[in-house]
Amino acid sequence: MKSEMDKIMEFVGAIDLKRTVREYADLEAIKQWALDSLGLDYQAKDRVMICSNAPYLDAFEPDSRLHDWKYSLVRGQQGVVEHVGFDRVDKVWKVWVRMERCRNEFEHLGNPCKFWYGPKDETPDGYLFCENSTILFSLDVRHVQKVR
Repeated sequence: MKSEMDKIMEFVGAIDLKRTVREYADLEAIKQWALDSLGLDYQAKDRVMICSNAPYLDAFEPDSRLHDWKYSLVRGQQGVVEHVGFDRVDKVWKVWVRMERCRNEFEHLGNPCKFWYGPKDETPDGYLFCENSTILFSLDVRHVQKVR
């Protein structure tokens, strides 16, 4: 009778590594082709800005996870691209942008809470400054463009 370790070793030994490497290379090529076909004018580390009202308006949807961040998602808001990739849940291409200036507003036990993530000297009145914090947002690639 085979031990569990023998079964695992047999399974691992049956993996065709050459085929797996080829399939991975094919998937990477498909991903690159899809990214190229999007015609984006930006890539990782580029400075971008929101060029659409859609992220701000979407934040008002009842099931939005971004409602508290709606004022951080206005047209013209700028940040730096960290990554562009396919979101398997939403089934759209997204760009992950680290925003330079963000506001977070919500109520807790009936009291307004306002936080500022950005340069300390730009902290709006009534906001608590959050040190050493930046916020990463994932946005539909169609709503962002490179800053010229």
